[in-house]
Amino acid sequence: MKKAAITLGLALWTSTFIGGTLFLSAGSVDIPLLWANLLVWVGFTTVIAWMMDLDLMRERSRVGQGIRGRLIQILGLPVLASHFIIAGLDLGRFHWSDSIPMGLQAAGLGMMVLAFGLLSWTIFVNPFFAKAVRIQKDRGHEIVTSGPYRYARHPGYAAFFFIFLASGLALGSWASSIPAVGVALFFIWRTVIEDKFLQENLAGYPDYIERVPYRLLPGLW
Repeated sequence: MKKAAITLGLALWTSTFIGGTLFLSAGSVDIPLLWANLLVWVGFTTVIAWMMDLDLMRERSRVGQGIRGRLIQILGLPVLASHFIIAGLDLGRFHWSDSIPMGLQAAGLGMMVLAFGLLSWTIFVNPFFAKAVRIQKDRGHEIVTSGPYRYARHPGYAAFFFIFLASGLALGSWASSIPAVGVALFFIWRTVIEDKFLQENLAGYPDYIERVPYRLLPGLW
């Protein structure tokens, strides 16, 4: 019952936050592209929340460690909101840059769906998929090598990278891509920081690097 309530709460929060910023800034609900994007975000948020056990939900609710960790969490929400607000203003009111061809919009939406699928797979196999960069000794933290972790060491960050890289295209707004690409680049930086931390602090991680040499993209990096 508790898990169902949390899942429902996250679905309502996602609907309110993303739907509210998109449609209020657009000044209209008669924009099918915005509904398609909202459906993807809410649908996958609900699925991912339902897949998590309560222990991982509690872990992901932890506040970031240190000033840098807290600052990232504080600034993350307004940056994300700006992405959706700009898209709404662009498509619904001012039409600054809503000239993305329909084929690219569809490709962006498809990339988002695939990336959310990768994120779902990652969370399904990794019970230590936390927001805070820390060794979870209290939860028996160990290296996960199954699922997508057979091909890249940080598949979750790869998923987030592609979600935000594609989001501006999916929303049909070049202008909204500016904060979204900034968020995507943040996950590259986060990958570098976390990978270094794990090399120094998680037992067996250097051996895992030998077996899986790529951080985000197999064959590239």
